[in-house]
Amino acid sequence: MIPGVMVKYYGAMAFFFTVTSLLTVGSFVNRGAFVNPLAPVEAYCYGIIGASRLLLLLAAETIGGFSAFRLARSLWWYSLSYSTAHLENFSNSTCTLNYKITFPLVVAFELAGSFLLRLILPNLPARGKSYTLSAVVAAFLSFALVYVGVPGLNPVVASSRLFGCDGIDAQWFILVYWLCPVVGWLLAAALEKSMRRKFMEKKSN
Repeated sequence: MIPGVMVKYYGAMAFFFTVTSLLTVGSFVNRGAFVNPLAPVEAYCYGIIGASRLLLLLAAETIGGFSAFRLARSLWWYSLSYSTAHLENFSNSTCTLNYKITFPLVVAFELAGSFLLRLILPNLPARGKSYTLSAVVAAFLSFALVYVGVPGLNPVVASSRLFGCDGIDAQWFILVYWLCPVVGWLLAAALEKSMRRKFMEKKSN
């Protein structure tokens, strides 16, 4: 996989700065797109959007993730003669999930990582938020790549890159890379709303 190749040849910091740069540029051109399905799921759970809009957003993100993967394969094709790694990624359609920690810790990371992202991202200072948000997300993904082995935390991105890889069956993939991030994100949202409600009650007394 390309993240692993980048770390192998250029190191984790190169991956971090590349992801940070891409996310920062994307934040200026995405016109408010969610990118991650966790925020729309939260909005649906709290009655902010309806089921039809949620399904539309999830479908759009799924199409976007698939299109990004196809674009990546096109880039590998056009750069075959320049990179052995790209030749291997294009030619080898099989992939394997290689974890550096035990599987229960992988599950715990997906839960805890999504939980922490939900607590941190909305509460970043407004000044320069496009940059700090990108850096925080890139830091989590870089940590996962180095210490976990497989960065997830976003069901759409994880599915577009990893679904069907050897090392985990479909049921466990859905549990780890779909349900765990959703549960972690919603737990953090519930905690934040509870703390905010208690703060407002205390302030009004």
